[in-house]
Amino acid sequence: SFSQVLQNENFNALNVATIVGQGSPVYDKLNGANTDYMVVTSGNASKGLAITGTATASGSKYLWKEGLSTAWTARTAGNNIIQIEFDFFTGPASTSNNGGGVELYGPGYSNYLGGFSMNQSTKTLYGIYTPSDDTDPTLVNLGSSPVVLPANTWVRLGFAYNSVTGVITFKGPGFNGTVNGHIEDPIELDYAVQNLEATNTASSVTTYDNMIITAVNAVNLLGTNES
Repeated sequence: SFSQVLQNENFNALNVATIVGQGSPVYDKLNGANTDYMVVTSGNASKGLAITGTATASGSKYLWKEGLSTAWTARTAGNNIIQIEFDFFTGPASTSNNGGGVELYGPGYSNYLGGFSMNQSTKTLYGIYTPSDDTDPTLVNLGSSPVVLPANTWVRLGFAYNSVTGVITFKGPGFNGTVNGHIEDPIELDYAVQNLEATNTASSVTTYDNMIITAVNAVNLLGTNES
């Protein structure tokens, strides 16, 4: 086998309620109330995950499924690339400057090994990572001009992180490119909603579905996974 599933979730087996404490391994969160992280019915499939962002000028909310570090350590030899693919609902027109997306972390959570964040007010989608020559995370445009997603639309997004070379590949509607990040093992993937502007005064809802995390020996984002 050249590909193996480390974690996957379509949320359909979970109760329509807070996701915190559900699942196996369970979902856990940082910041906010449990009711900010809800399994909901969605237009994409029977259920999805909705995270409510803050209406204040600062604040972040994070949700993760336990066990990714253990699954990565036990991966098949040679599968040194971790791939994350998921469906993302862009939401309605909004004045919220919350950014919604996902973030992959290395040990100590000091380096971002890849991810996405979309500004709810502009629908501009950014890649997020820590450059190889820096210690701070950065947002990067995913095309020659900013990638702006249509409102009220489900899109399929994916990124891959090579733990041997540090290369991060981003792929989605209208973009496919790479950047160079740090070289280390991934330990956790978070669904993340956080303010991108200090003037934010409006909340937002970010919705996800059909998450799959795989270990592979060659990048094949948004294609057919080998089994």
